Amino acid sequence: MSTRREARVTAARAIRSHAEDVVRAALVALPPRERTRRGLAFHAYQRQVRTIMRADPVAFEVVETRMLAEGHRTSVIEVTLRGEVGVDAGDMLHVLWRNDLDRIAAADAVTAARFWTTPIPHRPSRWARVGASGLLESVVDLSASTDSDPARAERITPRFFTVAGVEASDVRLQVTHTAGMPPRAASFLARVRPGDVVEARVLPHPHRVAHDGPGLAVVTGSGAAGVFAALRAGASGIRLVWGLGDKQLAPWVQEELREHLRAGRLSSLRLALRPERVTDLLVDEPIEQMAWIYVSGHESMGAAVDAALRARLGESVLREMSDGLRCIVST
Repeated sequence: MSTRREARVTAARAIRSHAEDVVRAALVALPPRERTRRGLAFHAYQRQVRTIMRADPVAFEVVETRMLAEGHRTSVIEVTLRGEVGVDAGDMLHVLWRNDLDRIAAADAVTAARFWTTPIPHRPSRWARVGASGLLESVVDLSASTDSDPARAERITPRFFTVAGVEASDVRLQVTHTAGMPPRAASFLARVRPGDVVEARVLPHPHRVAHDGPGLAVVTGSGAAGVFAALRAGASGIRLVWGLGDKQLAPWVQEELREHLRAGRLSSLRLALRPERVTDLLVDEPIEQMAWIYVSGHESMGAAVDAALRARLGESVLREMSDGLRCIVST
């Protein structure tokens, strides 16, 4: 997931975004700098990204939301969307989130305005006009300020979410929501209801769970989305270490995990519940026997797991696995 933020967009920032786009265009046109499997995969990915980001987003209808895991202050929610565009297991949705209605109601009254659009990678800023409702709903980030002037206010920037499963035209996302967190992208997805429309771009990504074991996945919270995507697509031989803190799994997901175990898609399942951490469970995991390793979750966990892997495997082995896309850290 991405937490990139964009401050106010002035004419100078808009012009700079076009200079940045020239650099990005050159980078994807040049031969890849790294000839490793990882380097080649990401070079091809960046070419795809440029084409996708320059196109308009597509609409998905919310079909269902359900609680996946719930704790004292933090929960994980699974959202099912339905669209008419192809999505594969492990792809990402670049979601264009919107401000919540309470924030909009508390904002200053505005009229239609001309403004510089928010630059995103491969899509530089342009001069545009939007009505008052559109400005408050999808341009300025009202969680950062109640200032509704697009020349002064921080901007809404889309966020990436890993697809947690695909079935026909239905796409599942998993999102972590914490009480008191700013009502941005995660809060937006946590509060959608059936019938709502979510706009997003669909992007493939080299960082995805392999479909053949033996492999080890170490994740926290909704970082398990990529693992669920692989399991639901028929992967096998996955050893899953999942950090949940104080969260308890909903009955439906407990049954789904039991079925993955019975079918051999999961070869083992270990849950780290507070005060235990995922690194505590790695001590007796057969890391050296794994064909691949996947790590996804918050950054501090990723750093701790990386240190544990380096201690067990050594710097050179870990680098070789990373270059070959057999060790993936997505935090």
